[in-house]
Amino acid sequence: MIKLTRFGKIFIAVCVIGIVAFAIWKWYPGSAEGLNELGLDGSDDERTESVGAVRVAIYDWPGFAPGIWWNSGLEAGKDSRFYNDQGVEVYYQFY
Repeated sequence: MIKLTRFGKIFIAVCVIGIVAFAIWKWYPGSAEGLNELGLDGSDDERTESVGAVRVAIYDWPGFAPGIWWNSGLEAGKDSRFYNDQGVEVYYQFY
């Protein structure tokens, strides 16, 4: 049988406490009321206002593909998820 070291016991205890705390936060009714009072519940209506246009310089690296996909192409438009979710028009430009 393998004996656990002190670090192993502490690590397992922290993991168990974290899982229990997450489960309480996620599924216990009324646990998010404190976040609502602080304004951290994600219902911030100010984000829907347009903040203007942002120009992003990109290179020919495939890591930029998710941003181009979210923007529905290189040009800014009203069908972009950046515009619909955040109110920001994003222009991608190759350099």
